[in-house]
Amino acid sequence: MAIPDIVGKYQTGLGNAHKALAGQWTFLQQYLPEISKCRLGTINLRLSIPLLIQNPDIATPAIDWWRDHPPECFRLTRVQMEASSFDTRTQISLVGWIYEAQFSPYASDPYYIEVIAPYVNNPSTFIWHIVIPSSARVVETVLI
Repeated sequence: MAIPDIVGKYQTGLGNAHKALAGQWTFLQQYLPEISKCRLGTINLRLSIPLLIQNPDIATPAIDWWRDHPPECFRLTRVQMEASSFDTRTQISLVGWIYEAQFSPYASDPYYIEVIAPYVNNPSTFIWHIVIPSSARVVETVLI
């Protein structure tokens, strides 16, 4: 089966990622120092097809990152992203990290990803393409 083109449309999140990441950042940097170059927040995308990550690049143990929150595990997967503005005048390419938090309200939605990435001005004005590595395994899925 061919590697599909996964297109993502920017989605406004709940506004919690910035606050949550502020508490998690120091812990996450211990596992992934590269995120220090990224914006403290996420680019949230609604995908054209479901994406299930079985083997993330980083899977943390449970981290006790906030006193009013139970310890939580995180999964981070490196991804290449290409984006073009709706008017196609601007194109960007960047490396980001798909951020999966155990207790995220989006954890059970395979069409929704949160990406930690370098700062992008007005991410909602771009059409996003997630570049899937050729080593990825693609399977057909049936959702019930």
